[in-house]
Amino acid sequence: MDEQGSIWNDVITKKISFLRVRVFQRPLSEYLRFEVEAYKIQAKKCEDFRIVSFDKLQEVGITDAHDFMLFDSKKALIPEFSKDNVLIRAVLSDDHKILQPFLQQREILLRISIPLQEFVRSEGI
Repeated sequence: MDEQGSIWNDVITKKISFLRVRVFQRPLSEYLRFEVEAYKIQAKKCEDFRIVSFDKLQEVGITDAHDFMLFDSKKALIPEFSKDNVLIRAVLSDDHKILQPFLQQREILLRISIPLQEFVRSEGI
């Protein structure tokens, strides 16, 4: 079994919750359509995908969203990208002051996003 398959087996057997929120803009890009096909496959393994429009983010006052990962609400992995969108580094932090804005943003994103299946239906993908 490959390494990624082994990781997903661990996620499934340990019942680890894995949630991803994807922000999109209209018109939908061909790349997003491609990603959605991959999301459908991952969703069958146990990953929960939610989708939200950039416009919806602006409606709730999020104008500068960044990628991040939260682990049990106790640690955040915060990637840093160059101006041309190349990953420079990622910082893992358990500092409450650093975590707090990401925890708040997660709650907002969960409230305003929709499940992948609903997005697929509404966009005809």
